[in-house]
Amino acid sequence: MNYTAAQIIIRHLIDEKILDTPVKTAEWPVYANHLPGGKSVQQAAAVNDTESFRDGRLMEGEVIDHPGIQVRIRGRDYTIAFQKISLIAHVFSRIKKRIVAMQDGSHYTIYNVSRSSAILPMGVEPGTRLHLFSTNFLTTIT
Repeated sequence: MNYTAAQIIIRHLIDEKILDTPVKTAEWPVYANHLPGGKSVQQAAAVNDTESFRDGRLMEGEVIDHPGIQVRIRGRDYTIAFQKISLIAHVFSRIKKRIVAMQDGSHYTIYNVSRSSAILPMGVEPGTRLHLFSTNFLTTIT
């Protein structure tokens, strides 16, 4: 794969209009593996690559790997931030063989995105009082 699971998932979330490309006018910009400072971007999401899970090997010899991702949300309002991360979790629960086209013309198939933790409120970001939520997923992408 030329892209990480986080990058492929971000493309899917942007294509589905759940989150936005990070531009100045974006309502909910999404970033790969970081959240910019809360004073510059108050409402935002980050998709981080995390630990993978290996299923084992198929009889033909192929090893099935499930890349992990973490979704983090930061928002001005507690309820709206919770609703946004809940919507993302719901959208992921409905994925079945979703083909995603990347910027370079390559295509990936997302077979499954399974939540592996609860949605966790992480309090407020120090110095900004913005609300933080997080949850983890395992993916199946080829």
